[in-house]
Amino acid sequence: MDRSGLLPPIRVRRKSKRFEVVAGERRFRAAKLLQWSTIACRVAELSDLDADVNKLVENEQRAEIQKLVAEESIRPTYLRSLKAVADESKRVELAAQVAKESRRLPHSPQYDSVIKP
Repeated sequence: MDRSGLLPPIRVRRKSKRFEVVAGERRFRAAKLLQWSTIACRVAELSDLDADVNKLVENEQRAEIQKLVAEESIRPTYLRSLKAVADESKRVELAAQVAKESRRLPHSPQYDSVIKP
């Protein structure tokens, strides 16, 4: 916010002689931390129920965005894990093939201690 400013204005409603933030609580707190003296806002005439619904909708939207961000941030780790599992699977498959082939070899006392069927 310090570099790019406040993109969407916060939404407030009049509540007695003050204003209540209905949407944009985090942006409002960030502006306070940055010591902004003013912040863009839209004043809405909302009942208590409508204000609560607005807050819930904003929280749901943020939760969806946070979920997408989290998914994107773990994608590289997830892909590395899948590759590791595939590599391990190939190693196990190769070991199984070697064991199967070793059973086909003629048994000899000098190899029996090394290759156990």
